[in-house]
Amino acid sequence: VRYEIEKELRRLWELRHGQPPRPFGLRRVIDQLALDGMLAPELASTIREAYVICSQGVHGDPVSKNQVKFVRDVYPALIGVLKGLPLGRPSQFES
Repeated sequence: VRYEIEKELRRLWELRHGQPPRPFGLRRVIDQLALDGMLAPELASTIREAYVICSQGVHGDPVSKNQVKFVRDVYPALIGVLKGLPLGRPSQFES
């Protein structure tokens, strides 16, 4: 899930800015894409939340069953929306 989120955010960054987002962290990428109008605030918030949970798991930090459920529940729609961007307007996302 984290890999797919990162891949799509980097793709969007490159479309918008013409180069990879390095050395920026993904939270900064999310915030900037939202400021650029490529991500609606609700979508950016959901991405941040899912990304943080995934990062905790990747680094061996504990994650709750509710956090895992949240990521599993939002992943299909979240990735679908990201893969469908860019659109002519900020994408809307309902978790």
